[in-house]
Amino acid sequence: MVRLFISHSSEDKEKIVRPLVESLEKANIKTWYDEKNILDGDSISQAVFRGLKSSQLIILIISPHVWHSNWVWLETGGYLLKQKPVIPILWDISHEQFAAKFPFLADRKYIKAEISDSNYGIAQITQKLLERVKQFQTQN
Repeated sequence: MVRLFISHSSEDKEKIVRPLVESLEKANIKTWYDEKNILDGDSISQAVFRGLKSSQLIILIISPHVWHSNWVWLETGGYLLKQKPVIPILWDISHEQFAAKFPFLADRKYIKAEISDSNYGIAQITQKLLERVKQFQTQN
């Protein structure tokens, strides 16, 4: 079964990450993200790298908050080393802003979230990720 690693700024947890994880899990897609998978007493960096290793697709939530998240930068380096597919999700960010901060990922096809209605945005992202998971399963 395909597992998605969700890389994000902690400031996006309530508005984006928790609703997205809930939506994906209702659609029977396994996820890895810090709040659910890092236990008290765990080494955070070791848990993150275990999560990267055990996940097949990496979801990178790009919002205005991501520029201040050291963990997103660490995770970005980790998944580039693992050479796994990375799916950027642009949330309230333009492609130009994304490309300026993540030039090494700027050529990746991304999902642009419709944020005028966050419930619709989450549903839209979930649907696109479901399609991508099915493609991944077919290819592998």
